[in-house]
Amino acid sequence: MTAAPALHSLDKLIGMRSARRLRELAGTLTTLDALDGPRSEGSFFASILDPLRDLLETEAIGAYGLRQGEADAHELTFSHFLGPAPYSEFVRLFSGFLSQSDGVTWGAYNDGRPEPAQRNRVISFTSRTMVEEMRLPIAVDLFPKLGVGGKTQVRALSCDGPALLGWIGIWQSSERTAREAGILRALARAIRRRLRLERRLSQGSLLAAFDAVLEALGQAAFLVDAHGRIREANRIGREMVDTDGRALRTELLSVVRAARSGLQSRTDSRWDATLLRAGSSVAFLVLERVAEGNANRTVAAILGISERTVEVHVTALLDKAQVEWRAELIARLHALE
Repeated sequence: MTAAPALHSLDKLIGMRSARRLRELAGTLTTLDALDGPRSEGSFFASILDPLRDLLETEAIGAYGLRQGEADAHELTFSHFLGPAPYSEFVRLFSGFLSQSDGVTWGAYNDGRPEPAQRNRVISFTSRTMVEEMRLPIAVDLFPKLGVGGKTQVRALSCDGPALLGWIGIWQSSERTAREAGILRALARAIRRRLRLERRLSQGSLLAAFDAVLEALGQAAFLVDAHGRIREANRIGREMVDTDGRALRTELLSVVRAARSGLQSRTDSRWDATLLRAGSSVAFLVLERVAEGNANRTVAAILGISERTVEVHVTALLDKAQVEWRAELIARLHALE
């Protein structure tokens, strides 16, 4: 078992053309889908798995999520597979394997609570390691039936704290994994955020829309705790953190201190801070001041969707919360936590 190597230049590792395709694929993970109607956790994999397999140039790729069912047995919450076996056969075989593996360590991680060293990391396993050294039941009993026996696996566990959100991985004949691991690592954060959003949306509550609302604000937005630590940020905000995180955190801390002391923001301030309360919990929604009239257009450009689509989503969210302004909506959502 080896951890994926650190990447100093992804463009050099995978090539400029593949890097461009990778950025496009990452962008699709931030696109807002309709917030109403039935949902399946991890449903977005259905649209990205095929182009991701092409980008990875691999023989088989899969993704799945688990939940604890009756008698502590684990069930699939979602599953996708592209490889030698048909998808329907994958679901049948994997579901049967899980039902017979109750109480057994069948994979290379704790399926109920992944170990810290396994979370949000890209790891590769050779077939010999999985079968001969680790003697993993999934590699011995299931992989050959799926047509991926004897192949190297590169995978990542997407976790929210100790909770498993989903598994995504590939199988290939070659033991070379640096390129594949680099691509999966580059997508890991976007996949994790999307899986977290999908899980919240599948719960069907207003709180489920929290991440989507942050994106719909159309300007840099941060949920900051009483000590100035960033707890949530939308895409524009994360880009600002990546560009100059230290200076930004200092600036946000100053804004929060002013808000805590009850001082009104100066008219020339770059930020607005709104106090949010949930029981004894105190946080601040900090928004960058921009022309509100351009918000939907900005969101549409960022997410690669039409301005009308953004307007429909935002209007629906405001109606559900029975509020008029987006900042009010964030406050309402936070109060439900």
